[in-house]
Amino acid sequence: MKMKIQFTPISLVILIAGSAAAFIPHGGTRCAFETPFRYAIDTVPRPSFLKAYIDFSTGDIGTIEALTYDSIQEIIDVSRPYYNLQNEVNIVDPLTRKSLAFISTVNPEMPHSFESGSMTSTEAGRHGAIAGSVAAALNNEVPGKFYYLALDAELRKTPTEDIYGDLKMLLESRIKKDLNSNTKIIAVNTEQGKRDAKSEIYLVDDNESDLWHLTVIYKKIPYKAFGRFFPQVIDESLIGPWDPSTPNPYAMDFNCNIRSTSPYPGANTCTSVANLPPFDPKMCAGHFDSNPAVPVALLCSKLINIAAKSVSHMSGVPLQYA
Repeated sequence: MKMKIQFTPISLVILIAGSAAAFIPHGGTRCAFETPFRYAIDTVPRPSFLKAYIDFSTGDIGTIEALTYDSIQEIIDVSRPYYNLQNEVNIVDPLTRKSLAFISTVNPEMPHSFESGSMTSTEAGRHGAIAGSVAAALNNEVPGKFYYLALDAELRKTPTEDIYGDLKMLLESRIKKDLNSNTKIIAVNTEQGKRDAKSEIYLVDDNESDLWHLTVIYKKIPYKAFGRFFPQVIDESLIGPWDPSTPNPYAMDFNCNIRSTSPYPGANTCTSVANLPPFDPKMCAGHFDSNPAVPVALLCSKLINIAAKSVSHMSGVPLQYA
């Protein structure tokens, strides 16, 4: 299952869309899009990657160190409410002090619309990408806060029963039992360069037969240098940390009206068009506090929901999809 996004400045054409981040200036939307996410169904188990980082032969998975939200905010610039991970722990090699894996839990909050399962694909991408950035930041040899921008990402669903080896041992270890949540996230930083990093992330739900597997390549930009690439272009009164007394934009439902449908020339299909309302900086709370940018998860969630609603509109049946 692969998806392509096609849109115009005025309206959104539903062929299905995706992109990584759009930076919002005052009075309008200036899009600075990164590489689109690729979605695919993966039913073939892949070789274990954890064995290079964790040795389970003795049952020792390294030192478990709890992480606080404040300590994580010192190394990445994604904050609440977009950051929604809980019970964060760092698995550390007791000899080298290298981070072996980052593990957390998460409670799904984004609207499902027509998508089945306990968590939508876009929300899985959201939390997985954040967890992967934390895993990368924990292994960054340069101290300080960095932005981790997703340059390339692949999200696929894999039957849990097909996962074997080190990952299965990790899932069955005391870490999984200690985390009081149905959904666990395991992120391993597999590559670390001066300006780039790569992480493999798994999202596992105790109530699901499949798990989400996400691979992300990040561009690392130091916090102080970020402003030179993306200078502030909106009123300072519209930026800053999220106020918890205000609504969480990522938990709000998205409503849209399908404006029109018409036969697609030369094919037994139809094209649906719907208006995408303007983005407000408050809709990007936590991504990022000093320079709001439309998260790929939020954008894709809206676009995929519009696509699903267009199918329902044309068929007259509220169909679910997986």
